[in-house]
Amino acid sequence: MHLVCRQCATRFTPELQLVPFETRNETIEEDFLPPGGLMQSESSFYFDDNVGNFIANIADTQNMKLTSDITRLYGCCGPGGGHGPNLQCEICGTYVATKVEDCCTPHYIFFDPSTTQAAMSEGE
Repeated sequence: MHLVCRQCATRFTPELQLVPFETRNETIEEDFLPPGGLMQSESSFYFDDNVGNFIANIADTQNMKLTSDITRLYGCCGPGGGHGPNLQCEICGTYVATKVEDCCTPHYIFFDPSTTQAAMSEGE
């Protein structure tokens, strides 16, 4: 499974394996989930009311850029994720996800289900 932009079908992740939400790592400044994994949140955590959103490791993302809107990038040592989506599709500019990479949270990206969707590759 991989994630794509609903607006222009740009691909945001390589093929990822769905992993249970219980496997998350909530240790501050560490990866929330291992590379190659994709999870769907089952509860709200940190700043986010993101039940049902897909979550990926930062290293497993592509074709997105951080916004130039500094009001969406607040954080101490990196984007905290509490001020709306901060990643845009590199092709169409749609806000598609939120990068959380501050010193007071685990590190991850959660995708906005209104602007992204899961897609299956052939053979899945």
